Amino acid sequence: MFFQLLQAAVIATRLSNPESVSGQADGLFPGGDRENSYAWCMDILKQPDGEYLYVGSNRDLVYLFLVASLQAGNFPPDVTIDYLCESVFQGDITSATDLRGRIFRRKANDDNGEWELVYTSPLIPGTFFPRDLGYRGALTFIDSAGTDTALYIVTTALPVPGVPISTRVLKFPHNFGPGSQPKEVLRLASLPGQSNTLRPIAQYNGKLYVGTSTNEIYESALPPEQTPSPWPPDTATVGWRVVATDIDFLQAGEKYKYFCWEFQEYNGYLYVVLGSIEPDDHATHGFLLFRGRLEPAAKHANEAGWVWEEIVGDTGLYPPGMGISSHGVASLVVFNDYLYVGTFNDVLGPLITSGPAGIITSINPPRIYRFSRDHQVEMVIGDVNPDSPYLFLRSRIGNYGSGFFNRSLTQVFFPQPWNTFNYSMNQYIWWMEVYQGKLYCSTFDIRVFLKYLTDEALVVFGIDDAGVREQILRAIVLLSQANNNPAGFDVYVTADGTNWQPVTRDGFGDQFNYGGRVLKAADNSMYIGTANPFYGCQVWRLEEQVGSAGGGNCFIATAAFDTPLAGPVQVLRNFRDNLLLKFQAGKGFVAWYYRHSPLAARFISRYPLAKWLVRMCLYPVVAICWLWLKDYLGALLLVLSLGLMTKNLGWLNKKSGN
Repeated sequence: MFFQLLQAAVIATRLSNPESVSGQADGLFPGGDRENSYAWCMDILKQPDGEYLYVGSNRDLVYLFLVASLQAGNFPPDVTIDYLCESVFQGDITSATDLRGRIFRRKANDDNGEWELVYTSPLIPGTFFPRDLGYRGALTFIDSAGTDTALYIVTTALPVPGVPISTRVLKFPHNFGPGSQPKEVLRLASLPGQSNTLRPIAQYNGKLYVGTSTNEIYESALPPEQTPSPWPPDTATVGWRVVATDIDFLQAGEKYKYFCWEFQEYNGYLYVVLGSIEPDDHATHGFLLFRGRLEPAAKHANEAGWVWEEIVGDTGLYPPGMGISSHGVASLVVFNDYLYVGTFNDVLGPLITSGPAGIITSINPPRIYRFSRDHQVEMVIGDVNPDSPYLFLRSRIGNYGSGFFNRSLTQVFFPQPWNTFNYSMNQYIWWMEVYQGKLYCSTFDIRVFLKYLTDEALVVFGIDDAGVREQILRAIVLLSQANNNPAGFDVYVTADGTNWQPVTRDGFGDQFNYGGRVLKAADNSMYIGTANPFYGCQVWRLEEQVGSAGGGNCFIATAAFDTPLAGPVQVLRNFRDNLLLKFQAGKGFVAWYYRHSPLAARFISRYPLAKWLVRMCLYPVVAICWLWLKDYLGALLLVLSLGLMTKNLGWLNKKSGN
C-alpha cells in the first residue's frame, strides 16, 4: 500500500503487512500480531548481505494501562478488563496473551522483503513474566573509521511484585544472522517490584551512552565485548562507568520521580531531558533539560570528571516545562545549528488515575522551541500569550499554534471563551528527524479515543449524571466541528525551521495509528514506526519525489498563494484526497502534476504578475472543488437546470402566444 502525498512531495509506502487496511492486524509479524503495540525503536545496521532495518516493539500497552486503571479503582467493581476491551473499546483492544517483547528486521531497500523475527524476550525463570516488555531505544554505533560496528538496543521490563527485574543492553553485531543471539553487554538490577528502565541511548565523542530511570548515565569507551555473568539477575557493568547520577541532576528523581528521557549531542555537550509521564508526578512541574561534558579540571566536576548544568529547571535559565507544568517530557534534535525541543503532554498517566475520561480533561497541546548555542530561545510552534511572564511565550516564529492547530476565522472574529480554546488533539511532539536537509516531526493524536466516549462508556467511567454526560457528548460534537483534523498521527515538515506543512494528518489513512513513534532517516528514505495499540504497529517508508523542491513553493497553487496553508490550496488538497486519488484517472493526473509542476511553480514564484494571473485562473477551479466537497455542486447544477428549464418554458409560452 502506498500514498502519494502532495503536501510535502513524498511517497509513503507501507512495509508491514502491506495488504492490510485500517482495522486489520499488523504488528510487523507476517499475518498480523495485534499485541505488538508500538514500533518503539528503530535503526539500520549494515551487514555483509545488505542494510537491515531493525525494529523493537512493546506489547499490549493500552491493555496494561487499562489493567492498572482497574487496579487503581477508577471503574465500578463489576467492570472487568474483558468488558472494557469488548464493549467500551468495541473490540479494538485485544487481550494480552504473551507479554514478551519482540525485535524484528527486514532488508531496508527490498520492497519484496519479509519481516524476520530475530529475538523474543525470555521469561523470568519460574514465572510467566518476560524479562523484556519491549525495546525502547536503538542505536547503531559507528566507530572512528566510519564503519558500522554493531546495533545496541536497550530493554524495558515490567515491575513484578516480589521479583527483582534487570534491564539490559543487547548487542547485535554486524554479522548477525539467522539463529544468532544478541550479546547482553550491560545488566542493571532493580529492587523487587521495581524496574530500572532504560530508554535513552546515544553516541557522543566516539563513546556509547545509556540512561536509566534512576538517573545514572553509563558510558562505554569502546563497543563493549564482554558478556555479563549468567542469570539469575544481578548488576553486571563490565566495561562501563557512571558519568552522572541523580545528584548531578539536583535529585530530580528523588524530588519528582523524573528519569532520563532523551539524549542529544549539541555544541560539544551531551544534552539530557529528564521528565516523567507517570501519574501525578509532574502535576506542578515540567520537564528539565541539562547539559554535560568531561571537564576533569573544573571545580564542580563529579567523580567521573563531568560537569553538569541545568538549562531548563528550577535553577536553569528557563522554568521547568518551559513554563507549562503539564509538559512533562520533551524530544530533541539538531537542525540548522539549533537545538529543537518538542514537548509532550501526558495523557496516558491520567488514563490510570482518572480512567479514559481523564485523557480528555488533561488536554494541553505540545509546542516546539529552539535554542541557539548561547541558549537564546524562540518558540517555533505554540500559542502566543502576550500576558505571559515569560518573554519566549509572547511571540512565535512559526506558522502554527500549539499542536499544529490554527484557529478558524470564526474563532478569530468571534472570540467567545469557547472560540479561544486550542482544539488540537495532538499531545506529543513524539519524534523529530532530519531527512534530505529538512526537519520532520511526528505527533501523538488522541482523537481516536473520542469514538469510545459513548453514553454507556461515560457511565462506566463513573459519570452518573445524565446532564453531565449530555454536555460531554455535545462538547465532543463541537470539538469535531472546530477541528477538522482527522484521527491518526500527523507528520509535518519544514525546510527553513519555521514554516511547516503537513505530510499526513491521519496516520497514513489509519485512525488507529495514533502516534508516529519513531523516525529514522537513511540515505534515500526515511522510515516511520507507528504506535498502534489497537491493531498493531506499522512501519512506513517515506521517499521524496524525484525533482521535487521538497516543500515551499514547489507546486503551482502554493507558489501562486505564497503559502501551502492558504485556504484555496487546502481546498485543492482536500479535493485531491477525497476525489482524485480514489480513481485511477485521478491518480494519473496527480502523478503528471508531480512531474511537471515544479518548473512552473519556480517560474511563478519569481514574478508577482504571474502569481496574480494564476490566482485569477485558480479561483473558479477552487470554487468548483469547494462546492463539490461540500456536496453543493449537485444542488447548484439542479438550480441552474431549473432556471434554464424555467427560461425555456417561458420562451415556449411566449412563442406559442405569438
